Amino acid sequence: MWTLLGVYLFFGLLCYITFGAGVEPIITEMLPPTSPVTIGIKILFCFNLIFSYPICISPTNLVLEGFMFGGMGQSKLRKWLKNLSRFCVCLSAAYLAIELQSKMDKFLGLLGALCCAPLALALPAILHLKLLAQTRTDRAIDIVLVVVSGAMLVLSAA
Repeated sequence: MWTLLGVYLFFGLLCYITFGAGVEPIITEMLPPTSPVTIGIKILFCFNLIFSYPICISPTNLVLEGFMFGGMGQSKLRKWLKNLSRFCVCLSAAYLAIELQSKMDKFLGLLGALCCAPLALALPAILHLKLLAQTRTDRAIDIVLVVVSGAMLVLSAA
């Protein structure tokens, strides 16, 4: 954990010293715009987004469909309602992308603060607590990590 913290701090400090405080929020905007490599990177990034979207949105659709249509039997009505809910999820994602495009750096920062701190600190501690912790010291350390990650979540969201 200390090594990871050191790497993150070193990388952030190195980037700040190298590029200064006026860094653009998206790294591809700093590359030369007419370079074929830059254009290729942006095209590959677009393909990555297009092909990874179904993988990312599938759990959302499964949860919504289980909640909305769990008790409904197999029928054509259920099939069309599932398609309508999937369309609404995609439409809302497209609307949010268009609406938040000028605030994307703030939005991603908020998502990182709300999702990454618990994911990086709390989940490993909870899993260790449930699966491997046998002594009181191990349990205490895991509980302290969960509490600290909860505090980080609250402080970073404020």
